[in-house]
Parts: sequence; structure tokens; C-alpha cells
Amino acid sequence: MRSREPGWAGLGAHPANLLQVARDARLARRSRGRILLVVVAIALAAFSIQPLRSYRDAQSRLHVAQVQLARAKESEKQAVDRRTFLGSKATLIREARREGYILPGETPYALPQPSR
Repeated sequence: MRSREPGWAGLGAHPANLLQVARDARLARRSRGRILLVVVAIALAAFSIQPLRSYRDAQSRLHVAQVQLARAKESEKQAVDRRTFLGSKATLIREARREGYILPGETPYALPQPSR
């Protein structure tokens, strides 16, 4: 069997057809590469969502703990200041009477407050 064009006898196909086949193969490889790239990008995004969510939750819990610690330190400071203020027995008794406490054996009397 002879080819119609001289010089292409052993190839079995016309060069234009060979170029089209090569072009189609190149496009198929590119498409597979793009699809693979998209699949890898989606997989990376899916695997990174949970660690990011866990990190954000841990940051939130850390902030709450830091606020609680600051409140506890302030409360401790107030308690230490109060203990220092109430260091003497006379001061302690005076403050207890302001709060409405009485000593054992005493009788409490409520006096009406004068109106202004």
C-alpha cells in the first residue's frame, strides 16, 4: 500500500493528523494535571480546616482562662489589702460592727435614722 503523498510512505498517517493527535494528547495531560491539582488543593483545604478550628478554639479558651486569672489575681489583691487593713483586733471589731455583727452576750438595738 502506497501513501498518496511522496515522502510519507512509512508513517501511515498524514503529518497534520499526527499533529492533531499530539495536540489532543497534550491537552489530555494538561487536563489531568489540572484535575489532580484541584483535587490536591481540595484535600489540603479539607485536612487543614480541623486543625485551624482547633487552634481557634484553643485561643478562645486561653483568652477566657487569662481573663479568669486576672480576676482571681485582683480578688486576691483585694483580700490581702483587706487583711492588712483589718490587721489589728480593734479595727476588726469596728468593721464587724459596721457590717451589723455583735459580740456574744450583747443585745442589738435598731435605732431609726433621722430624716433629712
